[in-house]
Amino acid sequence: MGTSELPTGYGAARTGGVLDANSVLRTMGAALINDRRRGRRTGLVTVQILAEPLEDLVRELALRLDSDARDADAVGRVAPDRLALVVPGLKEVDALAAIVVRVRNTLSRPVIVLGTEHECPIEVNGVLADARSTPEGLLHTVV
Repeated sequence: MGTSELPTGYGAARTGGVLDANSVLRTMGAALINDRRRGRRTGLVTVQILAEPLEDLVRELALRLDSDARDADAVGRVAPDRLALVVPGLKEVDALAAIVVRVRNTLSRPVIVLGTEHECPIEVNGVLADARSTPEGLLHTVV
């Protein structure tokens, strides 16, 4: 998916701790360059929302993910029903696997929106960059 092919409506920068899709791609690009220089790897975790992606529900999940992320991580919304977590500075795939489990546990709890509790089924996937990875390629790999 090229930058020009991103879903419409996600062009505003960071709002409430959550990046738009274009900013996620730029953040991944910078993380890939920085991690390659340091001998580290960048991870990408995506969260597919399997329920109807009601705006308040997605926003709450994104904020929950952002509050659980490390300071170096970046959370973004890359599609109406998909969130992404950019995870720089990893050494091995086991570290990414642990983050995927943590994200799944964090987001699998019921979400309260406008006083109503919602179960929100999700699918969580992760990929670890290699020397040839691009931001678009990573995002496409886990979509």
